[in-house]
Amino acid sequence: MSKLFFCRLQNWAVLNLSPRHRLRMRARYSLVNCYLSGHGLEIGALHLPLPLPVGAQVRYVDCMDQATLRNAYPELAFVPFVPVDIVDDGEVLASIGDGAAGFVVANHVIEHCQNPLQTLENWLRAVSRGNILFLTVPEMTMTFDRSRRLTSIDHLIKDYCAGPGWSKAEHFEEIYGANQRGQDEELPISESASHPHYHVWTMASFAETLAVAREDLGLPFVVEEMRRLDAEFAAVLRKTE
Repeated sequence: MSKLFFCRLQNWAVLNLSPRHRLRMRARYSLVNCYLSGHGLEIGALHLPLPLPVGAQVRYVDCMDQATLRNAYPELAFVPFVPVDIVDDGEVLASIGDGAAGFVVANHVIEHCQNPLQTLENWLRAVSRGNILFLTVPEMTMTFDRSRRLTSIDHLIKDYCAGPGWSKAEHFEEIYGANQRGQDEELPISESASHPHYHVWTMASFAETLAVAREDLGLPFVVEEMRRLDAEFAAVLRKTE
C-alpha cells in the first residue's frame, strides 16, 4: 500500500480493515484517481469512505445523522464513521440543487434502492454537466446473493413506471428464502431486515440496465468505464447534458 494511499485512509481505521477490504479500497482509488476532482458528494459512506484523489473534496450524505447511525449499526461500535454533512434521502437528494455536485459517489448503495432507475435519474440530476457519477455494485455471483434471481429489466422498468410498492413483499420473500438456503454463510449487515439488497446484478446485467436507462429513458450520460473489482464492479458515468 503506497504511503499516499495510506495517508488518505488512516483517519478511517484502515488498519482495522480486512485484507480484502484494503484491496477493494486500493482498486477503487486507482480507478477514481483518473476521474474525480472538485467538490462532490458521497452517499452512504458510513465507515468505508472512498479514498479521494488529491484536490477532490467531498460532503457526506446519509439518511440519518451520525448519532442515529451509531444506534442503527451497533455491530460497528468500534470503527469510526464519516461525519454526516447532509441528512437527506440518498435515493432522492432533494436538498441538492440541479447540477450542484461536481461528482457523486455511491458505493454499494443502488442494490439497497427500491427504484434503481429513478435513483440513477436523481443522482444524475445532482451532477454537473461533464462530471462523474461513480458507482460500485456487488457482483451477485461472488456474494451471499448468489442464490438470488437476477433482477430483470422488466422488473426495473415496472418499478420505475408503477413505483416499487408492488414488489416489496416479493423481494423479502426471496431474500429470506435465499438466506435460509445459505444459512451456513455469515451475512453482512447490509442484508439485515432494515438494509436489504432489493435488487441484484452481474456486471453484464448492470451494463444492460445502464443501456436501458440511457437509450430508453433518455438519462443523460455515457459510460466511461466499467471494471470488475474482485467481488464488486465499478461503473463510471459521465453526465452529458
